[in-house]
Amino acid sequence: MDIPEVSTRDAFKVTLAATIGTLIEFYDLFIAGLAAAIAWPQLFFPQSNLGLAAAASVSAYAVTLLVRPLGAFVFGHIGDRVGRKQTMIWTLVLMGVGVLGVALTPAYATIGVLAPALVIIFRILQGLGLGGEYGGAASWVAEVTARSKWRPFWTSWIQADAVGGSVLAAFAFTLTGMYMSQADVVSYGWRLIFIAGAVGIAFAGLIRFQLTESPLFERLKLNKTIAKLPSIQVLQTNWKAVMALAVMALPTLGIVNLVISPFSVQYLAALRVNTTVVTEYIVLSGLIATALHILGGIVSSITGKKRIIMILSSLSYAVLVFPYFYLLGTKSYTLILLALILLYAVPRPGAAVIPAMLTDYFETKYRISGSGLAYQIGSLIIGIIVSFLIPLLISTQGGAIGAVPYVAALYLMVSVASLLVTVFYLKDIRDLPA
Repeated sequence: MDIPEVSTRDAFKVTLAATIGTLIEFYDLFIAGLAAAIAWPQLFFPQSNLGLAAAASVSAYAVTLLVRPLGAFVFGHIGDRVGRKQTMIWTLVLMGVGVLGVALTPAYATIGVLAPALVIIFRILQGLGLGGEYGGAASWVAEVTARSKWRPFWTSWIQADAVGGSVLAAFAFTLTGMYMSQADVVSYGWRLIFIAGAVGIAFAGLIRFQLTESPLFERLKLNKTIAKLPSIQVLQTNWKAVMALAVMALPTLGIVNLVISPFSVQYLAALRVNTTVVTEYIVLSGLIATALHILGGIVSSITGKKRIIMILSSLSYAVLVFPYFYLLGTKSYTLILLALILLYAVPRPGAAVIPAMLTDYFETKYRISGSGLAYQIGSLIIGIIVSFLIPLLISTQGGAIGAVPYVAALYLMVSVASLLVTVFYLKDIRDLPA
């Protein structure tokens, strides 16, 4: 079964269908980060110790990062055994249940300790869905555009969803902040934002029902070469690539989850900076990041130099992280916007090449498992930092202000690790392995 070169029109249709669900899922992830900074400490945790409530809220947010590798393992197995389409529908179902469940969870004042317990359970479901989503969407687009010169550009939109999701999330909170008081946003405004995310997931699911299966996966079935235990086999045969790619993705995974949301939002709130203005600035810097992301996808498709772009990106993160927090600390709105643009947007071309590099390293029979596990193991590393180290720093250093130099140092470490792995281990691969 020969794989034809896909037309631009067909590549656009498949990319749109695959990425719209991922966009909504990243939106749901980032609204949780903002809600964890703005509303959850007051609603879902005891108010006897506000610092502990803030730290616990961060942990409830980050539990999603911890379970994402399990989602990648389970849905990688399903996707490489059963097919891409079914996998991408079921990941949406789990995300929808998780998001809607959090939106409808009563406050601590109403049901006591059951409130944070329910939030954590629903966040786990959300994490399982998102864990399976990335590898499936990236593999689907990569396989449909396998013979296209512009494959890195098309796959770059999977990672662009992370930027788009954060922009939509920040815009949603900005909008509610404009029309609601801070008290109303904390009380119920954030819940409306979550319900909107659940509706978006249902819409994305309807679109995905119209998808056809990946031609490379169809050839795999025709040749009867489907792996029996793909998630296990890819770790047995290609674990070095999985781990190297996980480390490569760390700075991109951490820029929002570790640095911006919820930590920077909490830090600026502690400095008594208007959080509505901060979310507006996240929207603006995210739009610039999106433009640079697209540029990275185009340049990598033309030159094939994905590795060099990734090296420059990791280097930028390492150089800019301390100046970023210094600019935030000035409390100048102009310098805060500059800080977000520098750290969030300037290194963004490197993020554009991540889906292509992930899918380049694995054969079709292992592609969802390998690419998904690599990305989500990176999420696990970031999740451990966000779930345990940052709450510990916040609680022991007198709040977010005292934790800043330690958070900056942690992010510097993951950026340098990514830089070293990309320089000494990874390489450019032009043709997608069969």
